[in-house]
Amino acid sequence: KPNITSVPSIVPVIRGYSEVLQCTAEGHPPPTINWLFKGKRVATNGTYSVSGTADRVGNYTCIARNSEGHSVREVLVVLKEDYLPLIAGLVAVAVVVILVIFTMIFCIYYKSTKMGHYNLKDRKPCTQNGNVAQNGRDSTFPMKVLSIWV
Repeated sequence: KPNITSVPSIVPVIRGYSEVLQCTAEGHPPPTINWLFKGKRVATNGTYSVSGTADRVGNYTCIARNSEGHSVREVLVVLKEDYLPLIAGLVAVAVVVILVIFTMIFCIYYKSTKMGHYNLKDRKPCTQNGNVAQNGRDSTFPMKVLSIWV
């Protein structure tokens, strides 16, 4: 009689992806291995690729058969959700909303303070006192006019 050596009892499949069901068996003569789903044969070897869709979840049956008999094992395929794309999308939307809010606040502040707008009407030019200005204060060293001889 064949002996099924390795088959998982539960296999999670992420929605949109696929997972391979693997069933191995020993026996003399070597057994043939079939996978059944809802009573119908879906694979005639030890491997079957299950797609991550709602219609593919449920109980799968691995049957190992030879002239001495057969062995049966059940495998439950469950569907799992992948939340990473949803989380990444929400983070991207949050970043865009924050950027829009900060841009609006900056525009309102810029408009109300008239940043960058200078009124030169009725301005008088600054007078030069001939001294060197450092940090807003005059230096005690007077500037000398240099003559350049060519």
